[in-house]
Amino acid sequence: FKSMLAAALMLSLATLALAKPPYLMVSYGICEDVEGMETISDEGVCQEAGIAIFGDAEKAFRAGQPTGGYRDLNGRPRGCSFAYGDDNISGDMLLFSVAPGDCGTYKLFGCICGSRSAPAATPAPSVEMTPVALGRAG
Repeated sequence: FKSMLAAALMLSLATLALAKPPYLMVSYGICEDVEGMETISDEGVCQEAGIAIFGDAEKAFRAGQPTGGYRDLNGRPRGCSFAYGDDNISGDMLLFSVAPGDCGTYKLFGCICGSRSAPAATPAPSVEMTPVALGRAG
């Protein structure tokens, strides 16, 4: 029984090691620098990711953030972000929908990245079945 339990535990650990997290925090660079991750630019997905990352169902964007995120182009990181270096807004989530900066720039805004979607499966070719009458020879 112990060996079966150990084998099941090892299989579970291996599965966890292979599983890609749906969201990840990145402190420097860009989300796409991390294999399998991409920048989150959708406000709803950003909020969902922040709640998942921080484990706080009340996690929200900074008060006063415009719908669709800030449109600043002054060095802030592109996409879903969180502030970890500015005492005035530390811990707030922010979305910079069109900013060109990297994670970790401008007052230490980190990025919340999402897993790249799996490519859509190619549909199997359809097969049309036609009934065939079977006759007896003879």
